Amino acid sequence: MKYLRGKNAVITGSASGIGRATALEMAREGMNVVIADVKEARMEETAAQARALGVKAAVKRTDVSKKVEVKALVDFAIEEFGGIDLMMNNAGVGVITEMRDLSLEKDWEWIVGINFWGTVYGCHYVLPHMIQRGSGHIVNVSSVAGIFTIPCGAAYSATKFAVVGMSEVLRSEVARLGIGVTCVCPALVKTSLAEGTRTSGLKEMDLTKAFRYWGQMPEKTAVKILKGVKKNKRLLLPTIDAKIFYFLKRFFPGLSAAMSLLVARKFEQLRALSD
Repeated sequence: MKYLRGKNAVITGSASGIGRATALEMAREGMNVVIADVKEARMEETAAQARALGVKAAVKRTDVSKKVEVKALVDFAIEEFGGIDLMMNNAGVGVITEMRDLSLEKDWEWIVGINFWGTVYGCHYVLPHMIQRGSGHIVNVSSVAGIFTIPCGAAYSATKFAVVGMSEVLRSEVARLGIGVTCVCPALVKTSLAEGTRTSGLKEMDLTKAFRYWGQMPEKTAVKILKGVKKNKRLLLPTIDAKIFYFLKRFFPGLSAAMSLLVARKFEQLRALSD
């Protein structure tokens, strides 16, 4: 999708962070946007900022873990703007906890429902529309945790690895139909993800500091995402740290494993402080 002006986009998780920044960058490029999230006040703020840039913006409260709501979102966008050219499945949450401490209902089902099923639902319901039109682009936001693992990230990495794998397969299946698929794998970005990340068993861990001091600005990430869409990138690593981790995993797997063991020891110290 080389030209974005006049096109229509749907962005989940767009009340803040990467989602909001990308929605506004799309608006600067002349795209009409549908803002989808569960945070209604922030959704309206994002939409207002988009309209101020001279495009159409609509809001639709959507819990992506519920397929009926994702279907309603897609139907709403088609009815509102006449079609969907770009679908960005961005909504996500985090759980940083050793696997022995993970709850099936509170942790596993919660994170899989949003990070994985939310992405599946978005792809599932928009695909027939894009196939019928013979064009479109899907952006699935995964994470560097979808290609490089660290201890205490079993649930999070499981969902993000799944998104990477699904995106690669989907890309190969729909390329001949005129549809592009880009999987985005950022590392640290200054977003609200850290604030909502569950860290049961690790009470002394403050993820917000790492995101605040080392994270890339979401606006910079958004610019790179749209460049990736225009070039129909398969895998996009929009942050320097993501590129470093990808390089280590691919060319120095032994070093990556050793790093994971060191991190596991650090988490064990944090666990002791929490007990």
